[in-house]
Amino acid sequence: MKIGYARLGFPIEVNIDTGSISTLGTEIRAGLLHDWVKLGYEVTLLSEVKALDKSLITTSGLMGKSWFNNLHIEETGFPKIDVLFIECGSKNLMYSGKYGSYVERVNALVKAYECKIIYYQHGHLPYFDLKKFNKNITILHHFSNEDKFKEEFKAYEFGNTIKSKYIPLGYSESDKYIKPKAKPNMDLLWIGGENDSNKNQGTKRNTRKGLIKKYFENAPYKATVIGKWSDETIMELKKCVDFLGAKGKHGDAYSYFNDSLTTLWSGSISTKETGLIPTRPIMALRSGSVVLSEKDMYEIDKLIPEKYLVNSKEDVEKIIKELKVLSVEEREKICEEILSNFSKWKEFDWKKIFDL
Repeated sequence: MKIGYARLGFPIEVNIDTGSISTLGTEIRAGLLHDWVKLGYEVTLLSEVKALDKSLITTSGLMGKSWFNNLHIEETGFPKIDVLFIECGSKNLMYSGKYGSYVERVNALVKAYECKIIYYQHGHLPYFDLKKFNKNITILHHFSNEDKFKEEFKAYEFGNTIKSKYIPLGYSESDKYIKPKAKPNMDLLWIGGENDSNKNQGTKRNTRKGLIKKYFENAPYKATVIGKWSDETIMELKKCVDFLGAKGKHGDAYSYFNDSLTTLWSGSISTKETGLIPTRPIMALRSGSVVLSEKDMYEIDKLIPEKYLVNSKEDVEKIIKELKVLSVEEREKICEEILSNFSKWKEFDWKKIFDL
């Protein structure tokens, strides 16, 4: 199977360690591309690749060839492919690279190809302009409540041409893995911005401010928030919430998770109702941080055990006290058991997903 991979809005990055924190999805992209290569698929990157990552792909390292070297690059061409796979991103036409607008490149690819076309929307970043091409396009997503997903993103005008398909969020065994830290400095960590990824301004449905106030404000445990939040919110809460702001490279999130005993997986009203499965819990579990979540998340009990579902600071405090008396090995086992509820990219039937 020949897969053409394009990125909407930004250049493609494949190295999690050097990835920009402003470019969402690198933690997904790296593992997904790795597993496709290992499955024997021919993968060609069809939109601009970040210079540092291009060097990684085109040059063998001191240890010889790596999986990166099996990726092909056609930033301006239109090679023969079976699937055009477009990853979500910003639809801002002002964002451009050495070949022009990233969005215009995606538009040109959609116009040119008659093969199976997939728009991979792994978050709140729709591209409604796809309906204008009058082509059969599948919106692939991780919103487990598909009826709510269609309701929230009804501007796609789902029907005979634009269809949606849910798949569980996956991960790769090649993703970073860190054993739990013997004595992490934090008890509870949240990594993420103030609003859902496509929202510059918060609304009642897409803000995460409420959950921070609920679990991090004047907490009886060491609770920390990392991410981009408005100056107004930080000024309001900084006396009772530990805000560290946006920091580090994309891959540094793993070390931040590793330095926290537990991580909160929750979200806005929209996220809870649509059942969006983000990468944050997988990253945390592979970093040795036990994931806690809220009971009102859609079908959360399929992924997070009842024991780690919380509804108050008292619930969190009780779990933290129980975890602190466990050994590193015992906490690692808990993380591995929770992680086993998630899927691996290599185990997916991709031909069936792509309807080939």
